[in-house]
Amino acid sequence: MTKREQFDNVIEHIEEGNSLRSALMLDNTPASESFYKWIDEDEELAKRYARACARRADEIFEDIIDISDGKYTVSVVTINDDGVSETNDVADVNRNKLQVDARKWMLGKMNPKKYGDKSGLDVTTNGESVNIISLGNGTPPNESTSKTE
Repeated sequence: MTKREQFDNVIEHIEEGNSLRSALMLDNTPASESFYKWIDEDEELAKRYARACARRADEIFEDIIDISDGKYTVSVVTINDDGVSETNDVADVNRNKLQVDARKWMLGKMNPKKYGDKSGLDVTTNGESVNIISLGNGTPPNESTSKTE
């Protein structure tokens, strides 16, 4: 199998929402050292890997929706005198919550701008310099001679 075919297999696996580690465990894939060397030495391969990682994040986001909507829940079926009764198992609900929380955390780390929690104040200056003054004594921070109060 050629280098290109091996690389394509890894990229396809990542785009399906899987980790690089699991992709490199498949048959006909390179060792992790070789894969990293390929993307370090070839800008096109590095870009393809970056796009695959972005697509993986989108797949993981879609998984969150599916898990939350109960697509993967397991129901407990009991048969009683009145017929069949179906209920969701509490353990499944807890597992689903854990899966969603883990994926949300992971997405926030993978792509904080797109999937991270938004907190704090974000100020954009369009490249203009901003003069910050200390409210403590009214002088710019680099001219202040007083110690922190």
